[in-house]
Amino acid sequence: MEDTIKIALCDDEQMVEDRFKELLKNYMEQKNLAYEFYYYKTGKQFLENAEQFSIVFLDVEMPEINGFQIAEILRKKKLEIEIIYLTNHGEMARQAFKVRALRYLQKPCKKEEWIEALEAALYEISRQSIIKVKKTDENICFIETEKMEYIESLGDDTCIYCLENEFIISKKSLKDWEEKLKDDFFRCHKSYLVNLGAVKSCINKKFILESGKQVPISYRKKKAAELTIIQYRKEKARFY
Repeated sequence: MEDTIKIALCDDEQMVEDRFKELLKNYMEQKNLAYEFYYYKTGKQFLENAEQFSIVFLDVEMPEINGFQIAEILRKKKLEIEIIYLTNHGEMARQAFKVRALRYLQKPCKKEEWIEALEAALYEISRQSIIKVKKTDENICFIETEKMEYIESLGDDTCIYCLENEFIISKKSLKDWEEKLKDDFFRCHKSYLVNLGAVKSCINKKFILESGKQVPISYRKKKAAELTIIQYRKEKARFY
């Protein structure tokens, strides 16, 4: 987890800001966590500064641009901000799922609901791991595991395919990576290890990734792949 956690509240109701600011202050001081809090009354103001934040509590119903539109912009920019929605209308929850919202709180929010959502967001930030990769040219680089889509065997070496069409040639074998990344990655083929968090669907012996890339699944791994992705989504669900 970063040293100072930057948290935003984007809501046009001043009383919501007053209540949350005090609650946040008490909680973060009790946990001895360094943080910075910013309040925005409009989505436009928040979007101008969004890149600095790790967590945003976001009102759905706002003038000019609503919370769902804001989230779509954040995701298009590939900003990995934990989004917690605030709303007066519970029937909008399905839309929150589409933009990978972490929580969806219905106003007026109870103290324990604020706290649970905040703790869930802090947990997500803490679990984002960065690993060291030794490349075949002996240079060292660092990469967030969430940005790794899949890994392909190149004999004794491997190729790590990342978001935005980047790739890294590593000196580790696929077996070594499988042991290191066993919690969030699945060996779907003798030559491939896939990040389950990057998977959009499982069709015709292939994993279809969110980026549109495809990773083959061997025949003997087909059933296990289907069950694994279902179980992974149950355990790692980002919204309920």
